[in-house]
Amino acid sequence: MVNALFRTVCWIGFVYLSCIVIENSWGIVVARDEVPFLQERLDLAGTPLWRSALALHAAAGALCLVASFLQFFRPIVKHRPALHRWLGRIYTWSILGVLCPTGFHLSLYAKGGAAGAAGFIVLGIFTFHSTWQGWITIRRGQTRDHVKWMIRSFAMVTTAITFRIYNIFLTEIGMHYQTVYLVALYLSLIGNAVAAEWLIGRIHPSKSIETQKNNEHEIQPYPKSPAALSGNPVHQRVRPGTRA
Repeated sequence: MVNALFRTVCWIGFVYLSCIVIENSWGIVVARDEVPFLQERLDLAGTPLWRSALALHAAAGALCLVASFLQFFRPIVKHRPALHRWLGRIYTWSILGVLCPTGFHLSLYAKGGAAGAAGFIVLGIFTFHSTWQGWITIRRGQTRDHVKWMIRSFAMVTTAITFRIYNIFLTEIGMHYQTVYLVALYLSLIGNAVAAEWLIGRIHPSKSIETQKNNEHEIQPYPKSPAALSGNPVHQRVRPGTRA
């Protein structure tokens, strides 16, 4: 009961904070000049390539946050597998196709100099790698590994939220504004990575999402899965009246 209540509160908190991030990002997507972030980067705001990359990055980030709202909601995973798959595709390709490529470009102009650029490059590498591994493992039918990699990917994506929380907190306690940016960046990167591994370590084999998703894939294999095409018996459903 307590665990269920805690998960519900965390989920509501995540949705609420994601909505704030999406709302703040909307001004960048529609190119409003009065957006505070653009006011801080007037030296770059007039550069078409940087401005386009920033708008695409903000849009892709908002899209993958929206797509992730229901991805760890167990009733959806269990009873709406088609919805789970489509949200997963949106989440995955918004990251691999837009968020990370534009993020790598933007990191070259990040505040904080070389340390800031390095932090965002590392964040982009971790995000791309974990999301790609999550995609590959589900295509192979390795659902337990898929869950682990997507938790890591989700942890990297939500640095967009934790970075802002640390930023506000560190500013409120009086830390110098030039230091706040770098400390908030590395705290969110390292903290979220540690939190992801802690959550993965708490997944019990008998209670993990793997069991639910294995049942799903026994009934309906992932389209064009190499494991399914190879005739792996795990991905074949034995029809009534036939021999296994």
